Amino acid sequence: MVTRGSHYGASSVQVWRLPGEPASVGAVRHWLHALLTEWSWLQVDDAELLASELVTNAVVHGEGSVTVRVWPGARGLRVEVSDRGGGTPRPQERRNAESEGGRGLGIVDELASRWGVAPRTIGPGTTVWFEMDGPRGGSGSSPARAAR
Repeated sequence: MVTRGSHYGASSVQVWRLPGEPASVGAVRHWLHALLTEWSWLQVDDAELLASELVTNAVVHGEGSVTVRVWPGARGLRVEVSDRGGGTPRPQERRNAESEGGRGLGIVDELASRWGVAPRTIGPGTTVWFEMDGPRGGSGSSPARAAR
């Protein structure tokens, strides 16, 4: 079951609580796309990618349900993904170009303005967050992605 916090406009925190299962990744991408389009955020594609990487990590490596929080900060967008698992996520060194896993936090490191890991503020678990600096606009994808 997916639950969503109340939507009070572009200045409020949006919260989703999802089961720790693979289908939650697609649900977050869909929800975030709609939300950021409504907020006229320029980097929708990059934000979706980063959020889906963090949710995937929470589903694969974490425990229990996944909580996603999204809000526009003073400099841009902030997304937090929490689960009840322990440990400290770290980017992995790539073993070879053909390996399937281990790239998620590297992608976050490359595209986010800032990111980090913190213990959950309530109860056991971990929160991984990222911030993307940037103005609101209307194109739907980042200038960096458009240049690729």
